[in-house]
Amino acid sequence: MPGDKWSSYFVAPLQFIVCFATVVSCIVLGGQSLKAMTLVYSHTKKTLSLYQFTMLFGVINLVLSHLPSFHSLRHLNLLSLLANIIYCTLAVYGSVSAGASLEAPIKDYSLVGSPTQKVFGVFNSLSILSNVYGNLVLVEIHATISPPTFGKMKKGLLICYLVILITLFPLGISGYWAFGNTSNGNILMNMFSSSGVYYVPKWSFIMTYGLIFIQLVVSSLVYAQPTFSTLEEKIVDDQKSSYSLRNIVPRFISRSIFTIMATLLAAMLPFFSSFNAILGAIGYTPLVFVIPMIFYIIILKPTRHMITFWINVTLIITFSIISILGCLSSIHQFIIDMQKYHLFANI
Repeated sequence: MPGDKWSSYFVAPLQFIVCFATVVSCIVLGGQSLKAMTLVYSHTKKTLSLYQFTMLFGVINLVLSHLPSFHSLRHLNLLSLLANIIYCTLAVYGSVSAGASLEAPIKDYSLVGSPTQKVFGVFNSLSILSNVYGNLVLVEIHATISPPTFGKMKKGLLICYLVILITLFPLGISGYWAFGNTSNGNILMNMFSSSGVYYVPKWSFIMTYGLIFIQLVVSSLVYAQPTFSTLEEKIVDDQKSSYSLRNIVPRFISRSIFTIMATLLAAMLPFFSSFNAILGAIGYTPLVFVIPMIFYIIILKPTRHMITFWINVTLIITFSIISILGCLSSIHQFIIDMQKYHLFANI
C-alpha cells in the first residue's frame, strides 16, 4: 500500500461502503428467506410483511455481531461452507427437476428488450458477477494469519474457487437451462409456478432456504468485521482488557448502531439484485480489478518496455470502462425498481 493517505482517503472509504452495502444485501435476502420458509411451511399467504422478517433477521444479526473477531467466526465459517455446498446441490436438483417437469414453463433463451436495454443488461450482469466473485475481506483475513502467509493464503484461495467451481457454476448452468430468460435473481423463486404448483418437494424448498439463511447470517458477520476493526481502533483503549467496561460499552454501541442502520436500510429497500449490481460496479470492480493494478505499477515500477506494465495498464483501462458503464446500468435498474416498488415493499 503506497502510503497511509491512499488507504485513509481512497481505499478505506470505498471498502467501508461496499462492506456496509454487502451486509445490507445479506439482510435483504435473509428476510426474503425467512418469509419464503414461512409461506411454504404454513400453507397460507397470510404472514408477516417482508420488512418484519427483515427486522427479525437483523435482530439475530445484532446479537451475533458482538462476537469479538474474525477468529471467533471460524466455526461459523465452516458451517457456512457446508451450508453453501448442500444448498447449491439442492438448488441444482430443483432446477433439473423443474426443467424436466411436464408443468415446467416454456424455455426461452432469447435476449429480450431493445438494443439499449440489452446493453444495460450486459453491464448490469457484469457488475453482479464482480460482486459474486470479488472478495474485499481477503486483506482482513490475511492480517489474522500467522507468517508465513503466502502458502496459507494460496491454499485458502484455491479451496474457495474450487468450492465456487463445484457449486455456483452447476447452479448457474442448470438454472438457465431450466428457466431461460425468465430466471429470477433468486433462483428458488422459479421453483414454483404462478398458480402455486411446486416443481420440487416442499421439504427440499424449506431446507434450501434454511441453509441459505445460515450462510447469510455468517456472511453478514464476516463483511461487518473490517468496519468493526477500524472503528474499534479509534474507540477502544488498548491498555485495558478487551472485556473491561471501558471497552465493552463503546464496542457494543458502535456495533449495534452499524447493524441497526443496515437492517433499517434493508427493510426500506428490499431490491436484492439491484444492490448486487451497484455493489459490483462502484465497489468490487475498482477495488478488486483496478486499484491493485495501479498499486502494482506505483510500487514495483515496471518500465514501459516490460509486458507486465502493459498488461496492468490494459486491465486498468478495461475494468475502469466496465465499472463506469456497469455503474450507469445498475443505477438505471435501481431507478426502475424504485418506480416499481415503494419503501418497505412487501415483495
